[in-house]
Amino acid sequence: MRTTLPEILVLTQPNCGACKFVEKAIDAAGLDATYRDVRQDESAAEMLVQLLTQHRPGERPRTPVTVIDGEVFVGPGVRDHLRAMTRAAA
Repeated sequence: MRTTLPEILVLTQPNCGACKFVEKAIDAAGLDATYRDVRQDESAAEMLVQLLTQHRPGERPRTPVTVIDGEVFVGPGVRDHLRAMTRAAA
């Protein structure tokens, strides 16, 4: 059973529908996250490219990329992980 809240970082950009789904899933799980806009934050854009190079070589940069306690999730599929976390904590 988890006793501390996870550290969540979401690399996002304006008008990203999948990013909105991830944000809603984080809110629904009652968790807090740090959101970094890759269009406004150059270091966030660099992080996006680095993470995708490591975890999805050959894919073009895209958002969202969510990092939960160091575990990287590309795309909106992180919602399933968040639901499982919420059930495990209950």
